[in-house]
Amino acid sequence: MRTRKVGANWKVVPSTRLGWWAFWLAVAVVLYPLYWSFLLFLPPAAGPYVGVVLVILAIAAVTAGSMAVFRRRDRSGLLLATLILLVVSAIFFIGGEFLLPH
Repeated sequence: MRTRKVGANWKVVPSTRLGWWAFWLAVAVVLYPLYWSFLLFLPPAAGPYVGVVLVILAIAAVTAGSMAVFRRRDRSGLLLATLILLVVSAIFFIGGEFLLPH
């Protein structure tokens, strides 16, 4: 009987195309505060649309990441860390909006 080593199939970087898509979508959302100054060049009427695009990107990243991890068995530490960071930051932003609305 052959036993499987625990942790033997974990990798640092994503191994599937879906995993890479999820990773880069999540990076685009998580690094949003770094490129916010470039978005200030957009007209003021585009402000709400930037938020909508970020929400769509975040939902796409979490969906693709969940499919890569659970269906495609992409066991990547970088992908999981990025998705966890994305979910935690989303919880903080949503909590902030409810606690201190503007």
